[in-house]
Amino acid sequence: MTPLFRRPKWLGGAKHPAPSPAHGPTPVASPAKSVGNVHVEGNANRSLGAGAHHNNAGDLTGSGDATVSQSPGAVTVTGINTAPITVINQPRAQANTWLAPDEYLKQMNRGPIYSHRWRLAGRAQIMNRLLSLADNEEGSVALLVGRGGVGKTRVLTAFCEAVEGAAPSVAARILGQNPEINQEAFEQLPHEGKLLVVIDDAHDPTFPLGRIIAGIQEANGAANVLVALRPYGLPHAHRELSRVSMHSSEAAQIEVEDLELEDAESLAREVLDDANHGYALRLAAAARDCPLLIVAGAALINRGDLDPRRFEGEQHLHVELTRRLADVLAIDSNSTAPRHDLLSALAAFQPVHLDDPAAFASLEVLTGSPPEVLASHLTALEQAGVVLRHNTAVRVVPDLLGDALLIKAARHPGTGIATGYLNRALEAAQGKALINLVVNTGRVDWQDREVSANGLIDPVWTWLAESFMAADAQERTGALEVVAKVAFFQPRRALELVSWAMAHPSAPITADIGFGYKRAFTDDDVRQALPSVLRAVAYHPEFHAGAAGLLWELGRDDSRPTNQHPDHPLRVLEEFAGFTRFGPTVYQQILVAQVERWLGRQPAESLHQPLSVLSPILATDGHDEVWHRPDTLTFIAYMVPPEPGCLNFATRYSSSHSQSWGTPNSNAPRRRSS
Repeated sequence: MTPLFRRPKWLGGAKHPAPSPAHGPTPVASPAKSVGNVHVEGNANRSLGAGAHHNNAGDLTGSGDATVSQSPGAVTVTGINTAPITVINQPRAQANTWLAPDEYLKQMNRGPIYSHRWRLAGRAQIMNRLLSLADNEEGSVALLVGRGGVGKTRVLTAFCEAVEGAAPSVAARILGQNPEINQEAFEQLPHEGKLLVVIDDAHDPTFPLGRIIAGIQEANGAANVLVALRPYGLPHAHRELSRVSMHSSEAAQIEVEDLELEDAESLAREVLDDANHGYALRLAAAARDCPLLIVAGAALINRGDLDPRRFEGEQHLHVELTRRLADVLAIDSNSTAPRHDLLSALAAFQPVHLDDPAAFASLEVLTGSPPEVLASHLTALEQAGVVLRHNTAVRVVPDLLGDALLIKAARHPGTGIATGYLNRALEAAQGKALINLVVNTGRVDWQDREVSANGLIDPVWTWLAESFMAADAQERTGALEVVAKVAFFQPRRALELVSWAMAHPSAPITADIGFGYKRAFTDDDVRQALPSVLRAVAYHPEFHAGAAGLLWELGRDDSRPTNQHPDHPLRVLEEFAGFTRFGPTVYQQILVAQVERWLGRQPAESLHQPLSVLSPILATDGHDEVWHRPDTLTFIAYMVPPEPGCLNFATRYSSSHSQSWGTPNSNAPRRRSS
């Protein structure tokens, strides 16, 4: 495959022009240069010194020949023999981050088929536990865990309805989609009285759950927080809870499991017409693991579009229901014309910010529809309840529908052969739409093991890898930001790409970085971007050893101070080597074995020694990084518990390798006595 770019689209290159004012949203013209949420006035036609740059958020950072000074509302950059450049913050109104229950219910009960108006079946015990959480006066956190389509959101809507009647003194708020997380957002919450905050879809590995919980607790110390997520998000949720001084055992975990057959049949009877009640048991047996499929299947049967008698066995019927999910939910209530093209594009690029010209242009190119047609279809799909809008961002709901649409568009249902849709999406995508396409296909591929075996992400990853291999140092550095976002879902592929990058140094380039400034990019920039990818890979125990080996290779001669560089390879390794306040981890066992291997192969001239990676194992104390406010990270010390597991690690480490102790480190922790 030929690389699809000269300058990567994730670095701002555009394959298609942004829409004109007559064809969709466009930025407001300004006499000043603009980047992100700032604009620049003054003479910007100068060259920054080595190391000075501006990042994607529109911030300027200086070193070398350039000096950066900040004042309220502005940043000034002054260089040697240059006129000062002032970057002036443009304030914008803070959108409402939280929904009241009636707003949330209005959003979720819109469609004729995908609606949460159907009776909640088989969840009485869960509802009782949630109602007791809402009335808790001390503040707590609970995790509502269930697979996609099992009914988590339906439980949440029923819970919001029940709270208003059973606990009227409780103020309930639901976190909106794609929220702005800052101090102003938490000032919108009630500061007194009982407060319940619901957070849905918190399974994304980049979701800042710890910061959000810290901000809620600061706004109202008595607040109770209910977090809904898929099972794969539990490790991330537990890590984030530790950053607000909570152990996973302190958060109640409520499992949303498959419906009992009797409850599933009851739900099917509610949706089926009287004449079709005879199909209720068959439908329940085929789809009791997914209430959404029961509702969608009943709608297909009522319309005469599905005859369960044609399918042998529940498994075949389940497969057909999943395949037809998009058909039944993508048809709006006033027309039989499906909006599959737009829905599939949204599923590929979501979340889509409609005020982003690049995102809107991506939708135009992939669907082949002009903006006025897209706007009409979006309105119809919102009314049908299968597209949810929050401020300017839209996404397909429920999540299971978005996943089904992406799979259906990318693969022929019978053969599993690629349709070429993802290649067309790659050609159309630009900006954040391209990044989201990579992440969405990687996540869906990873979640569905059968789809993963067929390689849903193959065309996207082939494009990404081949483009990366043909890129220069600047382009590779930008590409690795994308790879880091999908590495958790594609650990094997990400590990292979990092290994290739380390074996094939990048060509240096001097490039324009904005404001008329230039910067040299070298292979060092690429190598310094690799640890963020490897950190995501290393969270999988089966890939931890491979990621650790590459981190050690990157870090053993890296002279940068680890305390100043959070993504320093050795700092990442030391994070995994450390105890928690609750004892040893599985990563320590893997790292001890890896260090033993490195000791036997360590070049004598290396700057660092392998044993330095394991120095946290000998620590008698440690610290947690805890969010006390959404913008304040605090370090809290603790003593490492002297239990057998901790002592075994320390004893094995000190007795076996005391003669190999590496370069002294004044910042290393004290050794533990065995």
